[in-house]
Amino acid sequence: MILTFVLHTFLATALAQDYTSYIHAPDSRTLHPVGIYQNNGPVVNANSLLGSSKGSAMFTSPSSVTFDYGMNIAGIVSVTVGASSSPNATISLTYTESSLYISNQSCDATAGPQFDQPLVLPVGKGPGTYTVEDWHNRGGFRYLTLTSNAAVEVTSVSTNFTAAPSQNLRDYTGYFHSNDEKLNRIWYAGAYTNQLATINPNYGASTLRSWPGKTTVKRDTDTIFWYSNITIANGSTVLTDGAKRDREIWPGDMTVSIPAVFVSTNDMVSIENGINALLDLQHSDGMFPYAGFPFNTFNDVSFTYHLHTLVAIAYYFHYTGDLQYVNDVWDHYTRGVAWSLSSIDSSGLMFVTSDKDWLRGGMNGHNIEANAILYYVLNQGINLANL
Repeated sequence: MILTFVLHTFLATALAQDYTSYIHAPDSRTLHPVGIYQNNGPVVNANSLLGSSKGSAMFTSPSSVTFDYGMNIAGIVSVTVGASSSPNATISLTYTESSLYISNQSCDATAGPQFDQPLVLPVGKGPGTYTVEDWHNRGGFRYLTLTSNAAVEVTSVSTNFTAAPSQNLRDYTGYFHSNDEKLNRIWYAGAYTNQLATINPNYGASTLRSWPGKTTVKRDTDTIFWYSNITIANGSTVLTDGAKRDREIWPGDMTVSIPAVFVSTNDMVSIENGINALLDLQHSDGMFPYAGFPFNTFNDVSFTYHLHTLVAIAYYFHYTGDLQYVNDVWDHYTRGVAWSLSSIDSSGLMFVTSDKDWLRGGMNGHNIEANAILYYVLNQGINLANL
């Protein structure tokens, strides 16, 4: 018995050592740049801003520094400054996930083909810490460029990591490890992607906003104001389709993510909140929305994404064993199944009358994908009904 305990302890320790080194999630929610990708114009002592210690870097007009956080992160940026040479001094922030889109005039896009505008901090008002608004929570970036229009001393650059707001970020309850190094890295990158895409639901929907129509896109001149300030679900956390774009609840994306979330962080609360948001938007005829609020206001019909909501309910029970939840949503579930069954014609197959799917055309008619998912849902439904 003692030998068994020792062996179990040894194996648990060995496995922990194997997998924790692959976890991308940071061990602190206060992040600092780890490197400098490039300078433009004279900036003195920019390296002093790396890490958590207070630094002192002098930006002269005009000048910029592109900082590298070492990996994709998400959050709210703060810049602490000392003296500046003008009351009109500003520092502009631009973000990008890829070094291909580094610019001091625009960020990579959160919506459509347009680039995003810089955020401007009015640092000429005096020394102190300037933090962007909560609705300017950047869902995904690795490179952050600071650009000054006057001489400014910068003493600190930091980001409050806001993804996965209810999680202990590195406390994975499951793990994956194999003798294939690339496969290990891919799996944990996927787990971290789900963490980045888990957000505070009060700051969702980065793609739906009003801006003047554009017929052409010009780099660094054709930019749009960006923000994420739409409440997309109840609760304090929800799983979305993407950290930066769209920051919305899409059932097709959810069903892909649920198994990986369960195995890694087991953050089933974020999934439950997402499912509930879709159930709240169910139509009177039983149809679920193509996507959650506010995208549902377009009233698009998607036979496949409707079915994915039903799959998500079954997955939620499969991974949590929460039979009470199934009982609570059973009316939603059965009305959703009935809506799909109402489209079965004399062929015995569901006849699809909308091509809304994952950006693919030609999805109408006796769509094999939709019918395969329906078959899967019916088998899941039989299992749930027999509980």
